[in-house]
Amino acid sequence: MSAAALKMLGSALLALAGALLGGRMLDAQRELRRALLSLSDALGRLSGELTERQTPLPEAFAMLTDEPFFALLSASFGTEPTEALWRRAALSLPLPEDCQTALASLGCVAGRYGAAQQAAEIARVRRVLTARAAALQAEIDARGRRLPGLGAAVGAMLAVLLF
Repeated sequence: MSAAALKMLGSALLALAGALLGGRMLDAQRELRRALLSLSDALGRLSGELTERQTPLPEAFAMLTDEPFFALLSASFGTEPTEALWRRAALSLPLPEDCQTALASLGCVAGRYGAAQQAAEIARVRRVLTARAAALQAEIDARGRRLPGLGAAVGAMLAVLLF
């Protein structure tokens, strides 16, 4: 294979790698959006358990173990104060800082106040999570088709610089 053919192949591979990197960035945003909505949904189910069925926290957590946050709470419940456990679990999630902070704040009311006050605080946190998810969706819609193209362009520019 000639040197020119190798350079062209290398250039094409750099452009492809850039496009794949752009696509991966987009996938990461989609996954974060999905995680935020899933957690918001689980919090909604927790609110229903607390207000409608008056389920004790350990049982409610056990019912929601399909969500990693509640799986951690369920597995560790009783090993430390609920507020500290809740905060540790919230800060362990790969979420934006504002979402972690809002989620961690629920530990202050979980199991300490009446069902109505807990439900109100859960609703507040759900609004934070869904607002962030909506912002991510807007960003995905705005940049969705451009990210892979931008990645390919950066890869092509890098190929020009290198070859």
